[in-house]
Amino acid sequence: MPHLSPMSWMYSMIIIWFCMFMLVTNMWWFSMKPMSPIIKNNNNMKKNMIWNW
Repeated sequence: MPHLSPMSWMYSMIIIWFCMFMLVTNMWWFSMKPMSPIIKNNNNMKKNMIWNW
């Protein structure tokens, strides 16, 4: 097994943190009530995402 260089280790950590951030953001987004105009405009897209799950 090849030894990971510091750069590749940092890169993998960034990917992991990004995935966790996206997961938390999606959970917040799906549990949130539509309050702002931007979210109201995206309401159909949000419903489609929920039904496609």
